[in-house]
Amino acid sequence: MASWLNPTLDRAAAAATFKANRQVRVSNLLAEDKAASVLQGLSQIGEWSMVCASSSGVAIIPAAELSTMAPEKQATLQASLAESARQGLGFAFLSYRMDDRWKGGAPDTALGAFYSALMSDEIRSLVSDITGASDLNGVAAQVTRFGPSHYLTRHKDEHTPAKRQVAFIWGFTPQWHPDWGGLLQFFTDAGTPTIAYAPGFNTLDLIAVDQVRSTTFVTPFAGAVRQAINGWYVADPAALDAPAQT
Repeated sequence: MASWLNPTLDRAAAAATFKANRQVRVSNLLAEDKAASVLQGLSQIGEWSMVCASSSGVAIIPAAELSTMAPEKQATLQASLAESARQGLGFAFLSYRMDDRWKGGAPDTALGAFYSALMSDEIRSLVSDITGASDLNGVAAQVTRFGPSHYLTRHKDEHTPAKRQVAFIWGFTPQWHPDWGGLLQFFTDAGTPTIAYAPGFNTLDLIAVDQVRSTTFVTPFAGAVRQAINGWYVADPAALDAPAQT
């Protein structure tokens, strides 16, 4: 089977950055043909849902339902989302939850092959070499798409039941301008912003689960969508929960 990874990756350099910062971005990680095939697969997804945190709790709303929602109901939803975000517990973005939809096994497609590859020895050894995590016994993954007015407020990814080991974000955004928002922003525990990354193509962000981060508000004038495959490696796959954040 052809390798998924670019053989020129400097694992030692990536590991040193992760050790120093508890996060690292690696660029041009996938072989070019593999990255292109995943991007093509993402363009064929047709059944998105909006995952959001409202004042009444987490909601998953099919995109088709959103498009036909009455204006007054839309206004009520937006007010509820704003109230939750104001309290620091906010997120709203489109999601395709591979874990939920593919419980019977990944389909024989480029996207399905990549989902399966996340648990391959090749990719798990890469993640282990860079992060030092060894208990990579399961994976939770979803496709996310952030368009205008989408966001994810500050959070950590610590989760006891599944014993999350490391968070990942595989970026598949060919075109982006940092003025459009959608930045992966890191913070100190006290809330001081530190490093930030714009969405990219063929990038991998590996993040320690105790790191505070957000996805900044995507502006109404954004000229593209921020799309990624993200989730966590976990120690206890039997306790996996559906991903809700990125």
